[in-house]
Amino acid sequence: MLKLIEEFYNCINAGDYKKAIKLGKKAVKLYPKSVYAYYCLGVAYKLTGQLDLALSSFKKAELYAESQEDLGNIYNQIGLIYYAKGDYENALHYFNRALNILADSDDITMLFNLYNNMGMVYNNIGDTDKALEYYQKASGLKIHEKYKAAVYHNIALIYDREEDYKKAIKYFKKSIKISEKYKQYHSLAKTMLNLGRLYTHMKDYEKAIHYLEEGLKIMQNVGDKYGQAFAYTYLGWYYADINNKKLAKKYLLKAHNLFKSAGAEAHAEGVLYSLKELE
Repeated sequence: MLKLIEEFYNCINAGDYKKAIKLGKKAVKLYPKSVYAYYCLGVAYKLTGQLDLALSSFKKAELYAESQEDLGNIYNQIGLIYYAKGDYENALHYFNRALNILADSDDITMLFNLYNNMGMVYNNIGDTDKALEYYQKASGLKIHEKYKAAVYHNIALIYDREEDYKKAIKYFKKSIKISEKYKQYHSLAKTMLNLGRLYTHMKDYEKAIHYLEEGLKIMQNVGDKYGQAFAYTYLGWYYADINNKKLAKKYLLKAHNLFKSAGAEAHAEGVLYSLKELE
């Protein structure tokens, strides 16, 4: 079992998520009552944007949890799935359950992730003060530099929302620098896409298309359909902004279909609204 899990995480770190799914399925078949088998499969499904399959795997992992620490990690992952689906109420519910279990844990990395994740939810529901409070808690922990890419990215999103684009760009670029340094492809792609979207708002179209296309390319390379859906959404908005309705519609339709297939209904509905605005 340990050798299989080690091989699984080697695939994750290498960005080979398709092989990781195969290894996760193999682990479940060999160890049908193992929390680790279902947890690994859930992680692989989440990283490829297959949200419903990921949620199902984590719910099965919950049934076989062997410790409170296992449950805390599982609840954090379930919270992330609901966050991706746009169900922020359930996301907060599970993040809080995880935090109640792990608040006194020595696992600084998990606490960091939970604070960061709760900040993301509060930012998305418009409570930027609460979001910054959790981001500051996360950044105040003594943790390896590579983890801070996520917090810098999320702080940038707050400044982006407040239209303080100078500060947003500063933090997006700090995040990109760390992600490139440690080859964190997922976070790199997400940050590039959000920076490209920001440059679209600023009408700096040359920089916008550069970051959007680079972000899409990385999402395609790692096989993340959910991430690709965001890339297509932002490209759709980009082409709508430069009045190319044909390409805007093409990319928004691609985004809608991928969000639907990933089980991200709230995001799919948002893309439909953008399509209606084109007419």
